[in-house]
Amino acid sequence: MCEAAPLQYPEETVARLEMLWGKGFMSVGGPEEVSAILDGVNLKNLNVLDIGCGIGGVDFLLVSEHGAASVLGLDVEPHLLELGRERAATAGLSDQVTFLLCASPPYPLGDRSFDVVFSKGAILHIPDKALLFYDAARILKPGGLFIASDWLRGGASIGDIKIENFGASGIILEATPPHEMEKAMRDAGFTSIVMTDQTDRYLDGARRDLEKMKGPLRDLAQKMLGAEGYEDWIALQVGTVERLAARSVQPTHIRATRG
Repeated sequence: MCEAAPLQYPEETVARLEMLWGKGFMSVGGPEEVSAILDGVNLKNLNVLDIGCGIGGVDFLLVSEHGAASVLGLDVEPHLLELGRERAATAGLSDQVTFLLCASPPYPLGDRSFDVVFSKGAILHIPDKALLFYDAARILKPGGLFIASDWLRGGASIGDIKIENFGASGIILEATPPHEMEKAMRDAGFTSIVMTDQTDRYLDGARRDLEKMKGPLRDLAQKMLGAEGYEDWIALQVGTVERLAARSVQPTHIRATRG
């Protein structure tokens, strides 16, 4: 479904996320987390679809450091994609990294057209997980890889949970328990599914990020966001630390093969 979604990441939000995780990165961990997600995976000369690409920092990295032949990034906000295109042109990567506005699956892409489907921190934005995985399986070549990192529902709860104001004020996200995510993937035809809980590592990182926000980044953040905006940002990060410590959310690395 290729139409714009309501604005969720205004310029100010993008700026503070980049301040924390690096230019081009709007989700936890920046380049280091991309390397962790791809540990042991060789993308050389492969064509990659990135679902939820934001402003393209991950996509540039997949090409320049991980050897992907091309990356098509999908996202829901036109202004993010326009910024991505501008940065691709500046980096001389416009031929390898392209962008497409799409709010939700099914995506207007050919069957068996990609070697890898990648996603970092975007699946919980998509309510219909079953449709997402069926479409990913359709788009992937036989034997193709699904590689992702996302926030799942922690604890023993059943069903989706709506998470409000998680990382960015006003955004509502839907997290699914790991066993339900795995079932949706199996039903779509994926095999060799591996889901690795990253909660402890993310909790350590969230605490370090909070200390940076209170310390080295404080003056810059207050100048950029104003006193009230800065305090709101701190409160959001405190909420993230609390959710991770309580294990109500479970950041997870996900790998699977299209059967």
